Amino acid sequence: MRILILGAKGMIGRDLMEEFADDSLVELDKNELDITSQASVEKATLELNPDVIINTAAYTDVDAAEQNCELAMKVNGEAVGYIVEATRKVNAKLIQISTELPKNRSWQEAVKEYIQQKDVFQRNKI
Repeated sequence: MRILILGAKGMIGRDLMEEFADDSLVELDKNELDITSQASVEKATLELNPDVIINTAAYTDVDAAEQNCELAMKVNGEAVGYIVEATRKVNAKLIQISTELPKNRSWQEAVKEYIQQKDVFQRNKI
């Protein structure tokens, strides 16, 4: 099975690289693939033709998200949509892994906070 791991140099990505070491792995990180570029995501996916894509890439700097809200939303929101579309084009399976719940809250609390629109990081992680 050919597995493409996006965000491979992050904490979750590194753990997955170890977990799937016996499989055919392709690892891409932000230096190799700009997931905020739909064309780049599609090109890489078509060229690599994976069976499974595991996306662990994320904008994780909570404090910086407030100053860079557009980029945080693009990485944590729009880019995931690009990955979904590219996954469909190669008929692969997609596993989307995000960081932990915003500020370690339950899902119910996170949704409530989203509705109250507390901060950018919380809004783009839900």
